[in-house]
Amino acid sequence: MLEDTVTQNLRDTFRDSALVFDPHRDLVSAAKAQAGRTRRRRVLVSCIGVACVVGVAVAALPWLGSGSARDSVIEAMSARGETAMESVWYHESLIDLLPNTKFQVGDAPARALSESVVVGRFVVVERGRAFFTAGDEDPRTSAEEFDDPRVQWRTVHANLEVEQTIAGKQRDRVTVGFSFVGRSPDFEEIDEGLRDFGRVVLFLSKSSVFRYDPDVLGTVQDGSLVGLIDEDGDISLPLAGDAAGRLLNGASSVDQLIEAAERPERVIRFSASGQRANAGDRVADMFEPAAEDPGPTWTRDGQPVRPSDPTGVEIAVSRGPSHCGWESTTWLSFGWPLGTRATDSRQARTYIRDPQGVISDELRAGFQRGPGFPADVRPTGYRTGYVELWLAPSDQDRYAYLVNAEDHSDAERWPLGGRGCS
Repeated sequence: MLEDTVTQNLRDTFRDSALVFDPHRDLVSAAKAQAGRTRRRRVLVSCIGVACVVGVAVAALPWLGSGSARDSVIEAMSARGETAMESVWYHESLIDLLPNTKFQVGDAPARALSESVVVGRFVVVERGRAFFTAGDEDPRTSAEEFDDPRVQWRTVHANLEVEQTIAGKQRDRVTVGFSFVGRSPDFEEIDEGLRDFGRVVLFLSKSSVFRYDPDVLGTVQDGSLVGLIDEDGDISLPLAGDAAGRLLNGASSVDQLIEAAERPERVIRFSASGQRANAGDRVADMFEPAAEDPGPTWTRDGQPVRPSDPTGVEIAVSRGPSHCGWESTTWLSFGWPLGTRATDSRQARTYIRDPQGVISDELRAGFQRGPGFPADVRPTGYRTGYVELWLAPSDQDRYAYLVNAEDHSDAERWPLGGRGCS
């Protein structure tokens, strides 16, 4: 969400649907700021796709990295990200960066933030461009030799050998650009460090930072979302700082990204002022307070589900029994196997939303907001309002997932219950 500190000019940018960012110009401005002898700090405002960044450039000083080349490159790239004092990004997890998720601001066309998501290794790293800007008194920016000590902004081109395309345009090999502003290791250390990353996952997009070479692609969020993959296929985001946990929610492994890439396309909408179009529609809002009988209606694959009647119940949400003091809980029951109509509890499964532990501590512990999804989770086709029912064969005997159809990071996990009261 946009904060009150975002300027009116920035809001005008959204309102006019001018969702075009010129990172080249942004980095030139950063280089000017780094000249260091101006009497004020230069604030950078830029829009990337449907994201806006406000930042302050750091002074250009000799690089004093420590540890391995890999650690030095991570440190330098992390420092690049720290120049952003305030970032406004609309994606809430890596799943939102897949090409099957598009963002729409106002009346502008819906757009994905990436064009390809690939797994691979950096095999060759080459020098890109280097620039120097004298300062406000002399605003001209000049291209310089890559290793010139005056240079304030460098780019490198890393050739990625692709072993797998998770989503989007299929690729066998791609050249990816990274920018280093201010302090950075020398080229030999960058070369060694990037190749030492091992297996990586990248969210590729075009960037005008590298418009001087149309064969060079950028990455979403200016390189800060390079995912490192361990031997088990789990992903880490060492450049994302405190946001890493949120971004990895439901997408902490290659398998989870592959599964998410197979989901149907969705569009997440925002108003021209940057407010989420369905900002009040959260999964919790559907079930707090607990639904009164007969509860919300359901559809399956777009077709209405017949309400409960003497022939049984296919799926229903109801409030817990008041005579036991459980009316603050919500019970989701459906025929089992899924799609059948249950006439008694032996033919049904019941999952209970009990975040306060009114019924038991076990149900409270099993309930979770914003859970990580198992790799095999799938939509069942059942939906009530904007909430979908998802199940995973690996844990459907323990949990059901209630998921916002427009925002999969907004989800709840309900544990299997079904114990009645006397």
